[in-house]
Amino acid sequence: MKIMKMDLKNTMQIIDEIKSREVAIPVTYQKAIVAIQECNKIDEAKEWTDKMSALALYYKQSRDETLIKYAKRIQYRAKRRMGELLKQYDGRGSNTEGNQYTGQIGKRILEHPSPNSVNSVASSIGLSLNQTKEAVRFANVPKDKFEEIIESDNIPTQKEVAELGKNKIGKSKKVNYKANSIYQSINDLLKEMNKVDPIYVCENIDPDYKEQMISNIKQIENWFDNYIINVK
Repeated sequence: MKIMKMDLKNTMQIIDEIKSREVAIPVTYQKAIVAIQECNKIDEAKEWTDKMSALALYYKQSRDETLIKYAKRIQYRAKRRMGELLKQYDGRGSNTEGNQYTGQIGKRILEHPSPNSVNSVASSIGLSLNQTKEAVRFANVPKDKFEEIIESDNIPTQKEVAELGKNKIGKSKKVNYKANSIYQSINDLLKEMNKVDPIYVCENIDPDYKEQMISNIKQIENWFDNYIINVK
């Protein structure tokens, strides 16, 4: 069966159906799953998350357990989709396919500092650092496991789901030489940077290096953003 691509109008219609129960909830739920998976903008996924969070609270007050579960499932799916879109922003400050924030693939925007870093993109739509971390961790949960827990009768809390997607840093007894070498390289870099004023570097660096210097700094900043989001 061919599924019609969802647009904003169809999305709002699905949300209205959930509110009014004009259509059987299981049918509407399947529509919502398709609409969320077709979200290619982080703010669209966030809108789903926010609206379903509000509906879950409303249904909780009305003590409608069935609708609470459906609202939570949609909310969790939207948050996972939001995390998937955020994870597309790698250390180069863009994703491999391009999106509403990166624009054309390979295009460098030098007028503003790191507009495509994970944190910059997240904050531009009103996500806090904690909300960004949680969304990314939702996306880190293996798909089969995620489906199993949200379709169960006892849906876990958002904190419990995020815990499943948390990268366990420092828990392994095995020493990872590559990871530790990065740590040491950053320490060495900081020591060298602290010896020289950045204004001095700007005024005296070889002109041929200036553009590449800006690009390198942005890549480093984006790498740090991704580390901060995933670290415990």
